[in-house]
Amino acid sequence: NRQAYTLTDTRVIELKGASIMDVFPNPTDNELNVRLFSNSPTDVQMQVIDALGRVLIEQNVTKNAGQEQFQLNTSRLSAGMYILRLTDTAGNLQQVRFVKE
Repeated sequence: NRQAYTLTDTRVIELKGASIMDVFPNPTDNELNVRLFSNSPTDVQMQVIDALGRVLIEQNVTKNAGQEQFQLNTSRLSAGMYILRLTDTAGNLQQVRFVKE
């Protein structure tokens, strides 16, 4: 019994701190790649949140200036839709949806 999901295009959100450039593959299976950009170094908290608002994965990274890619292990997540929430040290918050198969 497979569920159908509708995905929208990923958009770059320009903020003073770190910004999400891309999240892939989407849908994902065991690993989600997160490509970020920032003009200066910043600490970033990445959280994976389920439909009930529970934080299931939390990863803190130090982001250098420029473009950088990080991986989140999603192998323990059940199939479904999730939100990736990114918060930088300036308090900027971004969210993007992704699907775990």
